Amino acid sequence: MARVLLLNPPSREICMRDYFCSKISKGSYCYHPVDLLILSGILSVRHEVQVLDAVVQRLKNERTFSLAKGYKPDVIVFLTGAVSFHGDGPFLKELKQATGARMVGLGDIFLEKPERVFELWPWLDAALLDFTTPDILDLVESANKISRNAVVRSPDGQLIRLPVVQTPGAWGTALPRHDMFSSLPYSFPFARKKRFATVLTNFGCPYSCTYCPTGSFLYKERPLGSIAEELDSLQALGISEIFFKDQSFGPGRERIAALCRELTGRKWPFGWTCFLRPEMADEKVVGLMAAAGCHTIIFGVESGEAEVRRLYGREYSDNILREAFAACRKFGVETVATFVMGLPGESTGSLDKTIALARELDCDYASFNIFVPAYGTALRKKLIDQGVVTDELAFMDSAVSKPYMSTALLPAEELWKMHRRAVWSFYGRPGFLIKRLLGAGSWGRMFRMWAEGWSVMSARRNA
Repeated sequence: MARVLLLNPPSREICMRDYFCSKISKGSYCYHPVDLLILSGILSVRHEVQVLDAVVQRLKNERTFSLAKGYKPDVIVFLTGAVSFHGDGPFLKELKQATGARMVGLGDIFLEKPERVFELWPWLDAALLDFTTPDILDLVESANKISRNAVVRSPDGQLIRLPVVQTPGAWGTALPRHDMFSSLPYSFPFARKKRFATVLTNFGCPYSCTYCPTGSFLYKERPLGSIAEELDSLQALGISEIFFKDQSFGPGRERIAALCRELTGRKWPFGWTCFLRPEMADEKVVGLMAAAGCHTIIFGVESGEAEVRRLYGREYSDNILREAFAACRKFGVETVATFVMGLPGESTGSLDKTIALARELDCDYASFNIFVPAYGTALRKKLIDQGVVTDELAFMDSAVSKPYMSTALLPAEELWKMHRRAVWSFYGRPGFLIKRLLGAGSWGRMFRMWAEGWSVMSARRNA
């Protein structure tokens, strides 16, 4: 039995690095690192596991180092990403030297040419490329054992890129150890209760949006019985609020109906938030979800221009969007519209349409994100081939940092101005502020909303 430390390293910023996507928090919120959560269940079956999340606990390097060393780990499984790897490296190197632990990394920077990270970090032993499989057990238990879904440095220093073997269909996993995470101060702006859990019912994505890395993973679903067991465990912990971190809840109508039946069959109702494709959100589906406790749906609208959406794999019309948001209003489900600003081909005129659509849809919240050529995406590969961006390992953040790149039609500085305009145009409306005030439902939720809102409006950082 090995002692395994699941580590979210310290960071000057509140950053999320999970699910092969890294970004800086737009506010003060910080949700569960879902990959460490899933791995906690897989590893606990055969090993002793500890969790140390320095980001949510606001721990500085010295304190994190002391706690991590004190656990005396044999293996450290850590998160990293494009928003933090420059700072992560020196800290993790020192931790390796102090503990002698095998170091296994997870993060978006391993999705493209992982060998360059191993060259940059000669102390790194392995990188895991799928956190839902038991392959992590091979990496923990032997430096010589041939695994899958990983890149491994052999004892003689050679890099072995093991095949990514993803099996479609049912995805079974050991019960995640929510008890190890439930006492930590995670927060999520759309949660109705302070204490909540993050749950995955599927992995990967059946869609092929070219700017998103998740589409590169073969889509698979968890059996309903496994999900039901996890829901029961959450109720035993006294948790009744869930954030489903699936890239798209369901995503088919039959699967959505089956999940809703599992949720309504519990001892007391869950309240929950999820991502959903707009074309799934007809009145029948939204009504079913609302009856099962769904109070907030996050839709990827992405652009106010239908042709831009079509170009990048989001082939739905403005009318489909209007109908989806109208269905949510009918059943009292709050809505979040997410937008990607600065996709190649967009202009200031495109972004004007995005700002106008955000207001027209009358969503309860809007998230305006800056396009970055994310590692492991088809669009990044195309841009590299065209010479628009380089394949260098570089800092990229889509949330609050200045744009990573200019496009032919949109200089970075102009994009930054349009981004700020979008945020203030949406959130600065008196009508919006009154609506949020009247709809808060409780003093506690109103306070959290205003705190997050102020953070979003004021946290405009430079890269």
